[in-house]
Amino acid sequence: MKPFVILCLISQLLFSETFTFQEGKTYDFAEKNAIADIQEHIKKNEKNIEAKIAKKQLEQKSKARDWKPEQRKLTAATKNKVFYPDMTYTVPEDIKDATGRIMYAKGFKFNPADYVHMQQEIVIIDASNKIELEWAKKNSYLDSAKYMVLLAGGNAFEITEEFKKPAYYLTKEVADKFQIQKTPSIVKQIKNKIKVSEICLKNCQ
Repeated sequence: MKPFVILCLISQLLFSETFTFQEGKTYDFAEKNAIADIQEHIKKNEKNIEAKIAKKQLEQKSKARDWKPEQRKLTAATKNKVFYPDMTYTVPEDIKDATGRIMYAKGFKFNPADYVHMQQEIVIIDASNKIELEWAKKNSYLDSAKYMVLLAGGNAFEITEEFKKPAYYLTKEVADKFQIQKTPSIVKQIKNKIKVSEICLKNCQ
């Protein structure tokens, strides 16, 4: 923290009234050792500076805790279901090379799964639902690098803090792309297809 404190100190020195030149008032800096002055200032103000830094970090942490993107409203699965969403992408406009030659014309369609492979399975849960959260814990979805966890409900910041592994929010765009409507759902790639499994945990039909 010391280097950061020094940066804050420099800012303090630049804007502090103590070091502002005023008409009729001069400072003989040549008679002082600048390093000694900085060390002395740090010694006298370190607790105050660190308290301000801690306060700022707390404010930023609070903002991170409360932030949430726009999401689709999903409901709990009432039956087990497997489906394969159509991942076909249509190029919205001509894609040209550096010389202006059209490489892919507007309207060209392709399946992204033909070219890329998902490194992780995606587990989508509503973390505000205790049953789903316990299910995710029991199956090690929340602490294994094999899975990426997306939340349709609950607080991603708190889940990340608790399990020491990043959890993310399920955005509308991702939900639409994989046609996710129920929780929990597991998304995985099998060759050039995407498999979505909806898992019923309670009141199954």
